[in-house]
Amino acid sequence: LLYTIKFELIYGWMAGALYFFYCLSAVFVLAESGKSHQNGALEDQKNVKKVYGQPELGYYIEIFLGTPPQPLNVVVDTGSANFAVAGSLSAGVDDFYDSSKSGSYIGKKDRSISVHYSNGSWDGYYATDTFKLCETCESGIVDVSVITTSSNFFVYRGLWQGILGLGYQALMQPSPHSSVPVLDSLTKSHVIPQPLFSVTLCGQRDRDTPDLHGAVEFGGSADASYTYTDIVKEWYYQIELTDLTVDGNSIGAHCSELNNPLAFIDTGTTNIVFPTGVHDKVLAEIGQFAANLKRPELSNDTLSNFLSRSEYLCVPPTNQNASPSTNQSSSSPTNQHSSPSSSVFDWFPELHVFFAANATHHFAINIPPQQYIRQNMTSIKYEKKFPDKTFCYGLAIEAGSIGTILGSSFMERLNVVHDKENKRVGFREDKTTCNVTDPVFVKKVFEVTPRNQSAAPCLASNKPPTLSLTLTLLIYISLFLLLIAAFFQRKRLLALFRYCKSQGAFWRRGGGTKYSYMMNSDDEDEEDEEYILRDDEEAENEVTLAGYTAKSSRLQLHEEVEDGEIS
Repeated sequence: LLYTIKFELIYGWMAGALYFFYCLSAVFVLAESGKSHQNGALEDQKNVKKVYGQPELGYYIEIFLGTPPQPLNVVVDTGSANFAVAGSLSAGVDDFYDSSKSGSYIGKKDRSISVHYSNGSWDGYYATDTFKLCETCESGIVDVSVITTSSNFFVYRGLWQGILGLGYQALMQPSPHSSVPVLDSLTKSHVIPQPLFSVTLCGQRDRDTPDLHGAVEFGGSADASYTYTDIVKEWYYQIELTDLTVDGNSIGAHCSELNNPLAFIDTGTTNIVFPTGVHDKVLAEIGQFAANLKRPELSNDTLSNFLSRSEYLCVPPTNQNASPSTNQSSSSPTNQHSSPSSSVFDWFPELHVFFAANATHHFAINIPPQQYIRQNMTSIKYEKKFPDKTFCYGLAIEAGSIGTILGSSFMERLNVVHDKENKRVGFREDKTTCNVTDPVFVKKVFEVTPRNQSAAPCLASNKPPTLSLTLTLLIYISLFLLLIAAFFQRKRLLALFRYCKSQGAFWRRGGGTKYSYMMNSDDEDEEDEEYILRDDEEAENEVTLAGYTAKSSRLQLHEEVEDGEIS
């Protein structure tokens, strides 16, 4: 086809067309980016939601569902995609969504749904209704599941009545296409300008105030103030870890271990979860660090039970003032006040998790002891065991089979942006939202540095295969040239099409080596004739059938007689 093209006419026309489309796309991209920036600036205030919560009970925000809007608290969960709310009062539910009071509710009770999480499950039915982030915000129509029964899902004193999954469509249960995630619906209806949100979790305000706080911003911006790592696969916010250190020393785990089978960020998980092999190495290093201090409070049995999460570590008031500042991590501020947080946390080392910035560089984020050792304030057993003002602590590191999960304990004091459009997660230190009165630790995102080259193939091997820009360009250019060639050969192609259409005959495959050729008769009174062709390797002749000629080296005309008639 290319041989028949007159290149002197095509080159100029093709170059002009490509240049035109290039300019048009550039103008479109610039216009859209400016539009997104303007929208983001306008939407920043009204799309920022305050976050509330209780330790180990989840972070939640207030949303408004139905017409008129009904306020409900829903857990912010980046590790799932379903949006579901309680449809009636039950154990652990102090408020619920009353669909009978909503004029925009559309129920689908004939479509039942059952969803199971790692802890807990619920059953309900599908519905749609209007959704608002605030009472005065613009509304959008979203898919919602109304929970009728549940098991170990709602928690006592949780103060929330549902769950808002902010993960990808692929996480939607019971199947990816059963409904549309809220974030996608709000973006499509322009309630938020882009599929992007940032989360800031602050933890406790101080050691005497258990309430959690923070903020979630929908449709904000992802600028250069963040340090980014790519989203490896679009289901969870799956990222790639490259290394893990305890007190500055690598645990020696290759990234294939750290990401076995995956690693992701999840606000819906409280603790920090590692694969079993990595978990054992981390606890061995933590235990060795603590044992070397030879603290009288940390006997072998006490330390072992604490690290195995079989018992809390409780410190009586008489032992709370000791503060071995010489063991304070260099990246954490030295605390001079005499509180349990300035002594117990000094007995344990700081961790650093490394994220892939690209194939050759990575960056680290610290995990101070204050994040992986959590103060327990509700244990009746230990309140009775020790006198008043005794502080008990639990380990927020555990082993799991799903992979590495960096839960809310890790995310506290960070601003984490989830940029679905650009397939990346960004981190930066929070300096405004978490205005804590007792800053016992500092969260830090370290600079990007070269990574160990032996770990580089891990990032590429886990990424879905993508075509290079050059190959993609060649494919488009080839298709473009093929269309031009077809245009110049349109007369021949049209003639070929008409010839094939005019034959009015087709080959039908029979059994074995038997073939038949059906000829449509032009005479209405004459029946169509079927000629049987059989395989004959020695036949090299030309077979003529009713004026049509077929050349073959293996076929010859054969008359098959059945019941005395020529078929």
